[in-house]
Amino acid sequence: RADRLAHHGVDFEDIAEPPVASLLRDHSAPVRLVREESARDLAFLARHDSDPFNRWEAIQCIAEHAILAAHGGRSDAAAEWRGALLGALGDLLDDPAQDPAFVAECLLPPDEVWLGERIEAVDPVHLHAVREDLRAAIGGGLAAALERQLELLGGDDGSAVDARARTRRRLKNVALALRMAHDPQVSAPRAFAQLHAARNMTDRLAALTELVHHGIAGADDA
Repeated sequence: RADRLAHHGVDFEDIAEPPVASLLRDHSAPVRLVREESARDLAFLARHDSDPFNRWEAIQCIAEHAILAAHGGRSDAAAEWRGALLGALGDLLDDPAQDPAFVAECLLPPDEVWLGERIEAVDPVHLHAVREDLRAAIGGGLAAALERQLELLGGDDGSAVDARARTRRRLKNVALALRMAHDPQVSAPRAFAQLHAARNMTDRLAALTELVHHGIAGADDA
């Protein structure tokens, strides 16, 4: 049995390219798998893996590599990983069959606590800035796709409380946060409009949070 061996090999025959393994599918083991993979391989999993958890994890790994490379001053590597991330997220946003809640979670980079545990000598202020830079890059690099989602999801009246409505609100508010991270002055009118038109506390609080966080004039009176 493979699980009783220190080393185990698998040979693939008659395939055109080296395979990219999707391991521990269906979250079948409560472990963190440590492996060395290229941006190309992780981008392939992020775009094509049929297992939602593994697809999400591949996207998280790409974002983690992008942030850690930038934190370490490796600009070329950071740019490569960032490009892979934007490509994978762009595919998700353009796929109408995807669950909005899943897309929303994929759009969020790993948090700073998780990232800090992977840095030997962490600079918390610099790490925060690097993560915010990545959020801004997502908000700018995927501006058209995020704006399409905001237009599509903004058509709800906001009063529904079923699961579908909640997932749509989740994606809408994540998209708004990313657009605000890229250019708060340009996106502020949309945030104000959402704040005043909201018929639920989730949308109202999400818009107000962004306005206050970015120091938008008039936010204190809203």
